Amino acid sequence: MFKELEPSEILVGDLLLKKEEQGLKFYRDCILRTNQFSTKYVLQKVLRVHQDHVEDLKLEIKNLSEDTLDSNLISELDKDSIREICSEFDFDTLTFREATRLAIKLSENDISFYEKLLDTDLNKPSQKAIERILYKKSTYVMQLKNEYERLEKGIDK
Repeated sequence: MFKELEPSEILVGDLLLKKEEQGLKFYRDCILRTNQFSTKYVLQKVLRVHQDHVEDLKLEIKNLSEDTLDSNLISELDKDSIREICSEFDFDTLTFREATRLAIKLSENDISFYEKLLDTDLNKPSQKAIERILYKKSTYVMQLKNEYERLEKGIDK
C-alpha cells in the first residue's frame, strides 16, 4: 500500500534520483556546448562516474521505505545553485583544467546538499542511502582534486 503524499511532500528516493539525473543532464549539455576535445574527454569521464552513481542509487531506492520530505525544504537545502557555480565558467572555451575544477565545485555542492539533507528528520534506510552517496561523492572529489593538482603542476598521468 502506497502512502498518499501531501501536495508539499516528495519521496526521499524520488528527490535523490531527480537530483542525480539533473546532474547527468547538466554534464551531457556541457559536453554538447564545448568544442574543446580535452574538455569533452574530462566531462565524459565525469558523466560516466555520475551515471554509475545514478545506477547505484536506483538500486538503493528499491530498499527505501516511503520516507518523505517537505518539498519546500529542498530549495532551502540547495542554496548554492548550479547556475551560480556555472557563472564562473565560459563553456565555449572551457579547458580540461577548468572542466575538472567545475566538476569539483559541482560535486562539492552536491556533498553540501546531502550533508544538509542528513540533518533533516529521515528514517534510517534513507540516512544510510545518503551516507553511501556521500561516501562515493567524497571519494570522487578526492580523485578529481588529485587530477586538478597534477594539471596545475603540469604533470600528466
